[in-house]
Amino acid sequence: MTHRTATAPGGHARHLLKLARTLIAGVAVAGALTAEAANRAAPKPDWSLADMPDQTGRIVLVTGGTSGMGYEDALALSRAGAEVIIAARNAERGQQTIERIREQVPDARVQFEAVDLANLASVRSLAERLQERLPRLDVLINNAAIMAPPERGTSADGHELQLATNYLGPFALTALLMPLLLESDDARVVSLSSIAAGRGQLDFADLQAEQRYNPLRHLCAVQARGADVGHGAATPQ
Repeated sequence: MTHRTATAPGGHARHLLKLARTLIAGVAVAGALTAEAANRAAPKPDWSLADMPDQTGRIVLVTGGTSGMGYEDALALSRAGAEVIIAARNAERGQQTIERIREQVPDARVQFEAVDLANLASVRSLAERLQERLPRLDVLINNAAIMAPPERGTSADGHELQLATNYLGPFALTALLMPLLLESDDARVVSLSSIAAGRGQLDFADLQAEQRYNPLRHLCAVQARGADVGHGAATPQ
């Protein structure tokens, strides 16, 4: 589903200013990241869920955890004993997902939080709610994304929809949750991308794909930028 929202020139400028402040804050906190992740041993090529260590006591946030890989992440981490927070747009699907997980893991500590990553106000609201009630955040899995809507859409903030959902929203969420991540002794940020990233090249002269919109080409470009977020935010310290 695409969102089309008309924004007055002054309002659009304010949105861009807020976005710029969020991005600057993200760049600043990224300076706290170290190269520890690069020094870790590579995972076994035959790694399976049986190799996952006990996650009891750890708090994990999974965006887009109501289906696909996000759901499987939430299920596996629940089985391993983690407290899992699923963040997605649809509260009804969120409740159904919780019920599905508890059918398989009766004692699962899993809950739902609403968020629309294409809406920066919604992203900020989620971060504020979590900061009010969580002592820390041990793992953030930026999983939610949309893929190649056939027509160009815009977010509530006036940004191209794939750019907003797959890149700007996760980047802002990571930055806003950094204080909680820094409270953890061993925090992780996992940002998913795809093989499409290898074919992506962002056109900075047409960042919002206003002049020419090719769904798959723009997806590849956005995924490439999303991969950069993943490489740059692996282990907060």
